[in-house]
Amino acid sequence: QPGTLTLTYNPTVRRDAWKYITVFHYDIYEDHTGVVAPRWRNIGGVVNPNNNTITVPLYRFGYYQVMYMDQSFDDVIIHSWARDDLEIMYSRGIMLNQTNTTFSPNIPITRGEFATMLVKIFDIPLNYEGRATFTDVPRINPAGNPLYDYKYIETAARNGIVRGEGGGRFRPDAAITRQDA
Repeated sequence: QPGTLTLTYNPTVRRDAWKYITVFHYDIYEDHTGVVAPRWRNIGGVVNPNNNTITVPLYRFGYYQVMYMDQSFDDVIIHSWARDDLEIMYSRGIMLNQTNTTFSPNIPITRGEFATMLVKIFDIPLNYEGRATFTDVPRINPAGNPLYDYKYIETAARNGIVRGEGGGRFRPDAAITRQDA
C-alpha cells in the first residue's frame, strides 16, 4: 500500500539546510522503447525544520537518500533575483532540470510540466489507475521526459485542475498560455 517515508537530516550541514534538502529515489526506469536503466530521481519532500525531518510519498520499495543540494546550475546562478526560489523548487522536486547541466529558467513551461508542478505543490494524493482521461499523455513519457509524468497529469485532470483541448487531447508538450495557467 502507498504510504509515507520520513527521514531525518543533519541540520548542522548548514544553517539554512532545510531550504536545500531533498530526497532521491534509486529505481529502475523503463522508457517508451523498452530500454531499462537504473537512475537516481529527485522526488523532493516536505521538510519540517523543527524536527529536522523530510517526508516523501512511498509508492514502491527501493533506496531513498536524503541529499543536500550544494551546487546550482550555471544558468540559475546568474538570476540573482530568483536563484533561491528556483533552487528551493528544484530541491523539493517540484521543478526539475532540463538537462544534466542546465535548469533552463528562461524556457517556456509545458502544459504537462505545469500540471505536474501543481499536483506536487499542493501535495494532492495521486489518482491515476484505470482508464486515462487523455489520449495523448503516454503512461511512459516519450524519450523519458522527466519534466512531466502521466500520473500527475491524470491526477490533475481527475481533480478538476486541468482540462484537455478537445478530442481527448491534453498536449502535454505544448507551452502553456497565460489563460491556461
